[in-house]
Amino acid sequence: MKKLLAIALILVSAASFAAVNAPFANNTRALGMGGAYTAIVNNSDSMMWNPAGTAKGSDFHIDLLDLNIETDQKTVDFLSYFINNSSVFTQTITTWSSTTIATLSNANIKLNVSDKFAITGINGFFGLGNVAVGAFAIVNANVATSYDILNINAAINGSLDLVGTLNISGMIDYGLNGLFDSILSGTRLGAGVTGKLINRWQINEVRSAFDISGLDPKTMLNKLSNPVQGYGFDLGVNLYLPAIASTVSFVGKDLFEAIGASPVNSSWNLGYGLKIAQGFVADVDIYDVLGTSTFLNKLHAGAEIDVLAGLLIIRGGIYQGYPSFGADLFGFLKYADYGVELGTYPGQLENRYHRLSICLGI
Repeated sequence: MKKLLAIALILVSAASFAAVNAPFANNTRALGMGGAYTAIVNNSDSMMWNPAGTAKGSDFHIDLLDLNIETDQKTVDFLSYFINNSSVFTQTITTWSSTTIATLSNANIKLNVSDKFAITGINGFFGLGNVAVGAFAIVNANVATSYDILNINAAINGSLDLVGTLNISGMIDYGLNGLFDSILSGTRLGAGVTGKLINRWQINEVRSAFDISGLDPKTMLNKLSNPVQGYGFDLGVNLYLPAIASTVSFVGKDLFEAIGASPVNSSWNLGYGLKIAQGFVADVDIYDVLGTSTFLNKLHAGAEIDVLAGLLIIRGGIYQGYPSFGADLFGFLKYADYGVELGTYPGQLENRYHRLSICLGI
């Protein structure tokens, strides 16, 4: 029995170690609100956040463009230093100051870009309820450097995910809604599922910083020529409570998901959304409620207010204990500034991110 238990523990540990990151198109509105979005999302973003988000139905809409560009504060700091001291890098390394060496050896250049094309409101499709389809492109690129005996090495990591999604959602009846009405008038239960097909191209290289310029683009492209396929699905349930202007959500993310031979860790998220007034909403999310990280690492909360009839929306929130801020201008230009905990508990090691989005739809 002890041997069987030991083998089981080894297999679980191996599976956890071999797990890869899930493809996920983050949302600028959500990030401005501290990452709290689960219970208030009701558009094509539901396919990545909460499959039940479109359960109440929605008008036919096409997202033609949702271009998101993101980098972190470390990248901004390094590029600023590099621009202001570019002449130093033309000299030999033996002449560099300790400040230059420390800056370059701890450099981090990060760029995340995503876009989507989505159609929502395809209602009644084969009698399946509310249907939405989407195609997401997600690019993550990162170059991190380290100093080792008069040599600086650069770790180059990049990935491109193309994700096709099919979302089906609707209201659950079968007598349940009558039961809910006896508790709070108008209460309804909605549910949804999102299926995902994934293609991932990835590259990981370690090169000397002095021969990065010698990288052959064709060689890099050849390494990216063979994608890995994957699949998975998300499940969401919303309890709509119009009597108290609230929504309670429970979402299973990345269930039975895998990319190639590597599993993707699943998680269960809770959300509570409140419509305080017209154009004023708030949300509180707890990510990965069954996970082992600290509660503050899981907590996300925020609110937004429409201050100028959709021409100006401002947001604020708490993301893992750090403040976040966001704004929409003219309905198509969005910005978010938020902090992420790199350590084991909030307040240990923050890295701030800046995100800009351009959205167009019909």
